[in-house]
Amino acid sequence: MQYVSAQSLGITQLPSPGATLPDGLMVLNATGCEQGGKLTVTMNYAQPLPQGAQLWKWGRTSDRQEKHWYRVPSDVNGQVVRFELRDGGLGDDDLVADGNIADPTALVVPQTAGATATPVPTLSAWGLLALMLSFLPFLRRTSLGRSAKPRG
Repeated sequence: MQYVSAQSLGITQLPSPGATLPDGLMVLNATGCEQGGKLTVTMNYAQPLPQGAQLWKWGRTSDRQEKHWYRVPSDVNGQVVRFELRDGGLGDDDLVADGNIADPTALVVPQTAGATATPVPTLSAWGLLALMLSFLPFLRRTSLGRSAKPRG
């Protein structure tokens, strides 16, 4: 497995807006596999993976021949990522059952995995007017409430 930059493979977009690839892109090349066979991959990281991390692939799929990002079934838990590749199938970039698997993969942290923006409710012009009018009785009391001191 080797780590490469996304730009070196001609990738100009991320899987989703605001997503990050904390470890860059990994390219796994497995040769001499059984034609059409499965390969189970387990990656152990030195430290826990970011919350919400997902495994994405860059390449072709049977329903879409141009290269694109797509998610594959995987188990991302703690410091370990497990997934399967099938020669000529999902995860094999050339889609040919030839005993070789080319697999550009990235651990992706979507923007929604961290802090997300929360919309702040606002009032319409009528709502602001009603709010201002609700304070009038208090304003009148404080400004008009000054009474002369009783003489005595």
